[in-house]
Amino acid sequence: MAAATPIYAKDHLEFYKTPNSTIEARENDGDPLPVLFPNAFFKDADGLTTAQKIERLIEDDAFQMQINPTGVTFVKVDPEPLSLKQVASIDIPLEAKNFCYGPSGKIYYTVENTIFRWDPIKNMLIPKGLPTCQINALTEFPDGKLIAGDDEGFLHFPDGTKKQFYTNKPIQNILPLSQARCLICFENTCYLFDIEKKAHIQDLYSTNPVVMGEDSFLTDNPLRLWKYNEESDQYLVAQEFDRTETLKNKLSDTKVILYDNSEKTILFDLSDSSSTEYTTPNIFRAAWNFRICPAGDESSFFHSQGTSSGSSIGLTSSPGETINTPLKGWGVTALMPLTDSSIICGTGNRSSRIYILSNETGAILFDDLGELTGDDCPDEFHKLPDGTILVRYYNPSRFSILKLNTRGQSPYRKRIHAPKEGKYRSRLYVGEGTFSGIQALIEKHEEDHPDLAKHITATEFGEILDRERIRLLQEKGVQILFGIDGTKLETYFSGTRFERIHWNHPFGGTTEREREAFKKVIPRFFRACSELQLAGDRVHVTLADGSIYRQAENPIAKGATNAGYLLIRKRKFGVTRYPGYQHNKTGKKEAFVVGDGSREFIFEKANFLPDYPSLRDRADSLKDPEEKEYTVKKSNSDYYIECSSDEDSSSYED
Repeated sequence: MAAATPIYAKDHLEFYKTPNSTIEARENDGDPLPVLFPNAFFKDADGLTTAQKIERLIEDDAFQMQINPTGVTFVKVDPEPLSLKQVASIDIPLEAKNFCYGPSGKIYYTVENTIFRWDPIKNMLIPKGLPTCQINALTEFPDGKLIAGDDEGFLHFPDGTKKQFYTNKPIQNILPLSQARCLICFENTCYLFDIEKKAHIQDLYSTNPVVMGEDSFLTDNPLRLWKYNEESDQYLVAQEFDRTETLKNKLSDTKVILYDNSEKTILFDLSDSSSTEYTTPNIFRAAWNFRICPAGDESSFFHSQGTSSGSSIGLTSSPGETINTPLKGWGVTALMPLTDSSIICGTGNRSSRIYILSNETGAILFDDLGELTGDDCPDEFHKLPDGTILVRYYNPSRFSILKLNTRGQSPYRKRIHAPKEGKYRSRLYVGEGTFSGIQALIEKHEEDHPDLAKHITATEFGEILDRERIRLLQEKGVQILFGIDGTKLETYFSGTRFERIHWNHPFGGTTEREREAFKKVIPRFFRACSELQLAGDRVHVTLADGSIYRQAENPIAKGATNAGYLLIRKRKFGVTRYPGYQHNKTGKKEAFVVGDGSREFIFEKANFLPDYPSLRDRADSLKDPEEKEYTVKKSNSDYYIECSSDEDSSSYED
């Protein structure tokens, strides 16, 4: 008999797991029906629950669910005409860099010291701060290890250890050669490094190495092929070629593109040292615009041919014949082989578009007409293990996930709240700037709460302003993250509970337009906080003063009320409470206010969300007179909180 509680329901149909782990469905409380799933449909669904797998299948437009007296089945639907469909979009900060798409299909980028990983199952960005100030290089190895290099020459390993090569020399790149070995690239030299032993193998004086396969790579000037030798535990020159041209691109593990300053293009075959020269105009002109990718066979390739007056794709094949396909836009900005019969490419600046082209004729098989790009320039394509396509755009900086006539990914999300940890409360700080507030808090409570730092996550959306303070806080145990948008906290921390969330002195800008636009930020911040908190958890917002003017700039009454929070404290905030704290101008180390004029408003999440039509009625329904007497009033179009006392308790436990 089916279980009493369904694991998933859709409209009139409920799904149950039986004692023998099979799945049954019931329609309108009818008799149980066996559910038959398509073979191999869930081969990429590791980590999903049974309910999530069922949801993915039902929502997949490549299958049609059929209900009949013998059971529930899913029938494959005939494919639609060639098309691309966006199934996810991820906004990232303009400061983001070190984009990494590893063999596991995970998507990473960095902001200052913080690594972000996109989780497609939960549709969220998961941040992790490293004990450094700036990550310069990031690479995922075949076994899933993620290794980072910073601007002081340190390698950072998944187990938390690190190793330094050159003092204050930034690591430029990390190139995996195998699961155990890699190239660590600096400005003018490279190291061969053993990941498992965490040991340097040998020096390699090359500025342009290209990996050609497992434990094999090329260097140029002169052109050499290196391979790993187990007996000597070193990489030795397996072949040396009489070529002095610049190594430009790899077409396969045996064929590469070379280029000389006379704009001569050379297809070079490592297997027999043969070469084919091309002098086709425009193949390598406008270096900013150059893209290349292999076509159907190893002797032909696509290349961009863009100028300020237009763009085209060239399909070049032996013995040098080129077919040009005109495209909309100023230049081809991204190219990638898609299948045995097509490639995907993007154009930029004006009339940005995504195309699919035949790799046999160069003909356009698909043109999105700008619907997917939104006039953003595609910067890079990457194939993910589940068959979807990752696109990274220039500006605004974002990712999108596209599917090509196959099933895509659905944003599954699950709320998991961590239990309270002893006498310490988990705290999240937003927009910390120079992080002087965190340092002052920790130093004030060093004796009564010596492990306080280990329970604090401190974030900033902008750039690093005080490296030394960051290092000090990291050593004490504070998790420091950059690139965190305070209006999207649930995007980064979904499933994590923070009992206290703080934002000291949110600021919208100096112009009237900036301040007006910022009025939307605080309400979004409160909504994001409510996703990470339970009833009784609190949000602290500190303003330069408690005036109507400050509250108009930062609408805490509107934000708190609409998210289901009530005011329980209002108290002084500044150097008297926290010696050493300095309120700095946003994005600068320059002090903005000296003294104790600031006021901290503390809100507590209620166990219900009021539904009265009037904001003041909703606020009144939330109030608890035993906690705090206050009134929500309206001035012009802005709501504000009026309460008389600035002497409320300043207990740490608040």
